[in-house]
Amino acid sequence: MKLADNRRGVVTVMVVGSFGIVIGAFAIGITAGYYRVAKNIPVIHDITTDTVDPPPFVALLPERNASPNGAGYGGPEVAVKQLNAYPDIAPIETGLSLPEAFDRALIVTREMKLKLVDSNEAGGRIEATDTTRWLRFKDDVVIRIATGAAGKARIDLRSVSRFGIGDLGTNAARIREFTRRYARLPSAAETAPTAGITPAAAIHPAGSAPPAPGRSARLAGAPDPTSPPETAADARADR
Repeated sequence: MKLADNRRGVVTVMVVGSFGIVIGAFAIGITAGYYRVAKNIPVIHDITTDTVDPPPFVALLPERNASPNGAGYGGPEVAVKQLNAYPDIAPIETGLSLPEAFDRALIVTREMKLKLVDSNEAGGRIEATDTTRWLRFKDDVVIRIATGAAGKARIDLRSVSRFGIGDLGTNAARIREFTRRYARLPSAAETAPTAGITPAAAIHPAGSAPPAPGRSARLAGAPDPTSPPETAADARADR
């Protein structure tokens, strides 16, 4: 009996010990991974596409002021570190009107699952909060839509951590993702109906058969219903 109890005790110690080793190795692996990333990234936590005039927080200002990192921008020292580390972070020159650019920026904000805090079209400003996956840190984002080159809309972003002197590149990655998603949105020409073309559903209501080509029932100016016009997406696929 005592022998069996001793064996159970040994097994328990071995299991607990093995579990502790696994957890320890996992923690060391995470720490080492963060170290490898951190040593190549500047110790800054405020990234913006406009280091001269960063978009200011308005709706999130109370949260920013209450956080250790505050709401103010670090100035030229931070700007130089950002430029050296992330030279690709730049404004988005949209070529669109302000309302169009604002709507598209709002779409991307929602696609990225940022928690929307304020959507102010009149002020050309969107504010949101994101929570990092592993450590659950909160970062704040402000998006400014204003008139840029040639009178078209320009989008500037700013992504700032509430805690920590460094961000391990998270804020720059967030701005890059926004820029990529914005660029991938279909253009207005691709999503708008082609002028002068009546939708097929309006020409032939559900349940009715389309007339044969050449019949007098065919609408004036409407395309042959058996040969729909090529869309912009089809044209690109052919090239």
